[in-house]
Amino acid sequence: MSTEPLDPNNLAPRPDFSLGGATISPSMRSIRGAGGKAVVEPRMMQVLVAMAEAPGRLVARDDLLARCWKGTIVGDDSLNRAIAGLRRALGAAAGDALRVETVPGAGYALLIADDGELVSHAIDAGWQSWKLGAPFVDQAALSQLRAAAAATPSRADVHGMLALILRNGAEYADLDLCADLVRECEGAAAHALAIDPAQPHARTALIGLPPLFGDWTARRPKLIAALEESPDDIVAAHDLCMLEMATGRPGAAAAISSRLIAIEPLAATLHYKQVYQLWSTDQLAAMDRVE
Repeated sequence: MSTEPLDPNNLAPRPDFSLGGATISPSMRSIRGAGGKAVVEPRMMQVLVAMAEAPGRLVARDDLLARCWKGTIVGDDSLNRAIAGLRRALGAAAGDALRVETVPGAGYALLIADDGELVSHAIDAGWQSWKLGAPFVDQAALSQLRAAAAATPSRADVHGMLALILRNGAEYADLDLCADLVRECEGAAAHALAIDPAQPHARTALIGLPPLFGDWTARRPKLIAALEESPDDIVAAHDLCMLEMATGRPGAAAAISSRLIAIEPLAATLHYKQVYQLWSTDQLAAMDRVE
């Protein structure tokens, strides 16, 4: 790694460069990756450029302070703040493709994930997002899935999970964002199904993409057919459970819900919906016991 001091003036002429599928522009202080674009403060870009000269290797705290603060005496908080901001920006723009690892007592390393690690983290993030069932667009999970999908275009499971989390996001997104998420979901699902016509998450995402209101009659046979082909598809079973509840069959919904909770006992999305199912069948004591 160079010992040349870094400041905004000598970052300006530096050319853009790529790491881990992300494009870093020192002059514009931007990081562009599968998750989008993040613009960072000058000091954060200085730290990133310094670590990017030695990717995967330890960069000592003292070396970062000497290069990026040019010998100015500052407290640890200044470097800690720059690292924290850089982590947020990398996570937003590049997911897990690029991350800053702390080496306790020594410094930091800028790590580039290999494809296997990227896929594993992204699919886990997507699955955790689905289990949470939170009513918002999960940009953190989407950032990881987009990065993994860009790095592994032949992985149907990655594109299928991306389609599923996009579908969930479209349900809660503002109108100006919803249309974009729907189009991206359709593209990700089509890509997954072109690779594997039986990819369950892609298929279920497309089934559930239209609004449920007015789609009850058409949706039920599609979900049943999906479950006949993939009996262990928890997402399709969950969607069928919600359809049964919405069409006046709370008993059928409760039976599906209980089975799914036995399989995924820590999935919050299953538990909070079970509360409504029990309430609708006047099982108030059981409803109060739902954890």
